[in-house]
Amino acid sequence: MDQIISKFRPAEIQLPFQCTALAASFIASPYSLNGPTSSDIYNRRKNKRRAGMPLTDALDLLQEDKLIKSYRKVSTLDELIEEVSSNPVILTLPVYDKMTDTFWKSPIHKHLPDEKVPFQLAHAVVFIHTKDEFMMRNSWKNKTKNTVECHVMFPHADFKYILEAYSVNAT
Repeated sequence: MDQIISKFRPAEIQLPFQCTALAASFIASPYSLNGPTSSDIYNRRKNKRRAGMPLTDALDLLQEDKLIKSYRKVSTLDELIEEVSSNPVILTLPVYDKMTDTFWKSPIHKHLPDEKVPFQLAHAVVFIHTKDEFMMRNSWKNKTKNTVECHVMFPHADFKYILEAYSVNAT
């Protein structure tokens, strides 16, 4: 059974800039502009002395504001497939090359995360649909199509790259 392999504890994955807050805002109001902005969420982060924000901080804020009911850690591919069929899943991926749509893959694709292949940073995204692949909602533009479309397909086989993931039960 595939499991998320991460040498980090969730609070240690400090994502740069506002990608966590932006991913959380996708979850808080996926089809409306009435929810909190990424800046609203980011400015309320716990550790303001450091750039970035752990996923759990953003999810705690959404729960506090009653924008989500609950969230739970997702650890296996089977859990991820099951959860994303009915709930959005917020997760972090390593960034090896942010100029490609498959930024989470190391330049030499044979590497696995537990081999300690250094990556540039971690990035938060949301999975919103599944069949044979996950549909990833990303804050970066689609490099392949050179559009601002924020959806990229993520194959089930790439599950091994996920650093952490949480299923979100919206209200």
